[in-house]
Amino acid sequence: DFDGKGRDIVEKALNRKYFCPEIKRIRKLQEQFGYSLWEVDTSVGAMELVLKDTFGSIIRISDTYLIINDISGNRYVIPDVSALDRKSYRKIELYL
Repeated sequence: DFDGKGRDIVEKALNRKYFCPEIKRIRKLQEQFGYSLWEVDTSVGAMELVLKDTFGSIIRISDTYLIINDISGNRYVIPDVSALDRKSYRKIELYL
């Protein structure tokens, strides 16, 4: 419903509040002491994530769309898990 500058302000506030990078590639995923350590490439660059209870931290919205919550409360999305490269898909396949 907002136009111009008002719309820009609202969009910036929402982007800050609901910052949710898209995971493009999973470079490394390993389990250690009940946590999973992820090294990923996202829409905003390379990142490292730590998940506790990996199965519970991956939320399946549809057959292909995933939301991943790390231990810091950050959210990441994979809009189409089937569009990941083969190596990335094989790393996450166990948790699907």
